[in-house]
Amino acid sequence: MGGYVARDEAEIETYMKASTECHGNTVSHAIFWDEIEPVEGKFDFSCVDTSIALARKYNLKIIFLWFAVWKNAVMDYARSG
Repeated sequence: MGGYVARDEAEIETYMKASTECHGNTVSHAIFWDEIEPVEGKFDFSCVDTSIALARKYNLKIIFLWFAVWKNAVMDYARSG
């Protein structure tokens, strides 16, 4: 959805609605770690909850693309210090 940039609820809903209008039944949606843990040690899963609720609203299946520590099986960019 949206080239992995849809983070706003209204924008996500726009893409999901468009998917149903095209007779789609599944959407993929990127979830970024900075949404889940905006502050170290404080977790917020509301973005996941919102995406699931919208997918249910439009009777869509959702595939989450998880962007966190690992990318392309290499962890080089996540090194500390």
